[in-house]
Amino acid sequence: MPSRLALSRCLAGTVADRIGIRTSDIAWFASGALFLALLSVRLPTAGLYAMCFLTGCFVFSAQVLVYAFVSANHPPQVRATALGWSAGAGRIGAIVGPVITGALVTAGVAFPWGFYVFAVVGVLGALALTTARVRSRTWGHTSKHGRGRSPGTR
Repeated sequence: MPSRLALSRCLAGTVADRIGIRTSDIAWFASGALFLALLSVRLPTAGLYAMCFLTGCFVFSAQVLVYAFVSANHPPQVRATALGWSAGAGRIGAIVGPVITGALVTAGVAFPWGFYVFAVVGVLGALALTTARVRSRTWGHTSKHGRGRSPGTR
C-alpha cells in the first residue's frame, strides 16, 4: 500500500503542476468516483486487484490535492485555519463512512450500493471544487516565483 500511495501522490502532484491544482483535483475526485462505481462490476481476481489499485490511487490522492489547493488559495494569515477546516471536513467522512457502510450491510444492500453511495460522495467533492472560488495571489508581497503567485497554481 505505501508504494501505491507514493506513486499516486507523485502522479497527482505532477498533473497538478501541469494543469493546475483545482482542475486536477476535480479530475481526481471524478475519477475516484468512477472507479468506485466500477468496483460494483464483478471481475476476475486480477481485474479486481487492478481496479482496487486504481480506485485507491485516485481516492487517497484527491484529499491531498485538496490540501494543496487550500494552501495555495488562501493568504498566509488564514492558511492554517483554512487547512484545519478542510482537514476537519475530510475527517467527517472517516466518522460517517463506517456508519453508512454498517447501515448498508444491515439492510443487506452493501453490494453494490456501498460503492455507489461513496461514488456519489466523490462526485460531490468534484462539484464542490468546481464551485470553489479561486482567489487572487496578490497578497501584498512578491514570492520567489514572481508577482505573489504560488507555484503549481493556475
